[in-house]
Amino acid sequence: FDIFVNEYANEKIDIRKEYLNFIQQPTSSIQFSFIFYPFFLSTINKIALLNIESKARMYLQRRSIFVHNIFSSIRLNPFFKIHVRRNHLIEDALISLEYQGIEHPDELKKQFFVEFEGEQGHDEGGLSKEFFQLITEQIFSPEYGMFMTNEETRCLWFNPSAAEDLDREYTLIGMLLGLAIYNSIILDIKFPPVLYRKLMGKIGTFEDLETSHPTIYRSLKSLLTFNEENEGMTIEDAFGLTFQVAIADAMGSRLLFDLKENGEIIPVTNVNREVIK
Repeated sequence: FDIFVNEYANEKIDIRKEYLNFIQQPTSSIQFSFIFYPFFLSTINKIALLNIESKARMYLQRRSIFVHNIFSSIRLNPFFKIHVRRNHLIEDALISLEYQGIEHPDELKKQFFVEFEGEQGHDEGGLSKEFFQLITEQIFSPEYGMFMTNEETRCLWFNPSAAEDLDREYTLIGMLLGLAIYNSIILDIKFPPVLYRKLMGKIGTFEDLETSHPTIYRSLKSLLTFNEENEGMTIEDAFGLTFQVAIADAMGSRLLFDLKENGEIIPVTNVNREVIK
């Protein structure tokens, strides 16, 4: 979609003004905003727009709570604060975020603050950034086993050998990354484009493998373009594949998965190879 981005026009756009036009559109005489056409905006302006919107939401939350606290004996906190222990970072964060996400989801729209147990100091942004960096380093580390890094692309992907009871941890990661973006905290985390396509409800395609798993993509591409007549042998002889794949689980044991019913006894041939795509 880069072909739609006009760099010169984006340099002239006042993204704050565009945001005001956007949110006031139902009651304003101004009927146009570039925000209605996000494909036109540059990445820099999109980032700035997300930052402006999140800060506006935080301000509205604080103002609403301020008014509430004036007229009510029940005091509400205008910020979303969590208390964690450094040596139990994931456990404490999981409990706090899971509870708030289920019981009080609006809490997540407030500005985020963190307190480390036994440490003095007010979070002016530095502690929050440290918290996100520390917890993502742990969760995305090979030792934790939930993700793996592709050596070619340096992108993260879900570890197929991860334990099966990690739904809570994966939910935590989604909430953490959402909170980091919402609070304008930049993290050194790289996912392939197909992950964002999936988040948008799109279906992954064969071509997505080129940026997520390039080695697998090249192998399958060579299979799909293999010419039996030119090579003087069949696909069965050259590749010796069936519709079954093997991966190692967290304990190193070999697990077999059929890509179709009775896949282990169905050879990949010139006739059925397109099914892989």
